[in-house]
Amino acid sequence: MGKKILFVASTSDHLINFHIPYMEELKKDNEVFTMAKDCETSFADYNINFEKKILSCKNFRNIKKIKEILLKNEFDIVVCNTTLAAFFVRLAIKKLKKKPYVINIVHGYLFGKNTNWFYKRALICAEKMVKKVTNKIVVMNNEDYDIAVLNKFSNGDVVKIDGMGIDGSRFDKTSQTTDNNSDEITFSFVGELSTRKNQKFLIKFIKKLEKFDIDAKLNLIGEGSLKNKLKKIIKKKKLEDKVFLLGYDKNIQYHFNKTNYYVCASVIEGLPFNILEAMFAGSVVFSSDAKGNVDLVDDLENGVLFEVNNMDDLISKFRLVKNNLTLQEKIRQNAQKTAEKYLISNVFEENMGIFKGIIKELDNGKSE
Repeated sequence: MGKKILFVASTSDHLINFHIPYMEELKKDNEVFTMAKDCETSFADYNINFEKKILSCKNFRNIKKIKEILLKNEFDIVVCNTTLAAFFVRLAIKKLKKKPYVINIVHGYLFGKNTNWFYKRALICAEKMVKKVTNKIVVMNNEDYDIAVLNKFSNGDVVKIDGMGIDGSRFDKTSQTTDNNSDEITFSFVGELSTRKNQKFLIKFIKKLEKFDIDAKLNLIGEGSLKNKLKKIIKKKKLEDKVFLLGYDKNIQYHFNKTNYYVCASVIEGLPFNILEAMFAGSVVFSSDAKGNVDLVDDLENGVLFEVNNMDDLISKFRLVKNNLTLQEKIRQNAQKTAEKYLISNVFEENMGIFKGIIKELDNGKSE
């Protein structure tokens, strides 16, 4: 028997980027709906104006509207994504007498081993507040799995998957045009302009390379709340001709082809698509040893790991790899093999099995 399924995220872009293939497959036998904050599209069936700040009054006022939508539709399954939306939707579900089956897909808890203690405790308390209505948790890296199990965030089980899958058809690995033997050095990074993604550190990195007579450029692809602040930093450090804020661009292949190296300085991640796509495209990846990144990158084998926010470590690793073309070629080949494991064609069936298992469980009357 078909089910009514609601996919939830803070923004519709998240659902578009990660969940379209799964929603399309589920639509064959079920009714599928979406709830998110629509940005430039009208994708979401239910447009909820989620605010970035979790303590925003608007987010708490949203609970009433979310509850009304849930009551009216009586969804069988609610698929939560992104920390903000997942928390407030589950708060609304707590107020329902008849509760749906709730699966929380964790694309990366916003805390880890090195997170500020008070911030970490606040987020843990928030997750425990909604534990009773969380029937299943799906995580994408080893540390998040340990966090969910240790803190007992789920009223049911915790499952680890290899991400939602990257689309390999977007990348032509034979089209790489950058010559890593050339004197010109260009780095790229794709991601929201945010504190978590740590672009500020990357800008400082480009400036620090000047002290070693290394002339390098940096392309930052993405939008975000820190854009104006980063512009000021670039101007202050007189890097207008070296660091470029290129905005959002779907044609990531173009940027990979035009740069020698990919560099990610994130302080925390889930299972970063940006690194996987860079690997698959044949880039030499430099990555911080943050949660999520370490699940993908094996130092000096399929990429290069450096300690989070450790400038000396990154510069030392870069100088080691820069002139070692044999090592670079080994890294590129191994990186492409690693990324293939995470192609959507290789993870789709296993991930769909989770949804099908829940539907079967509900049909058999084993879940309240």
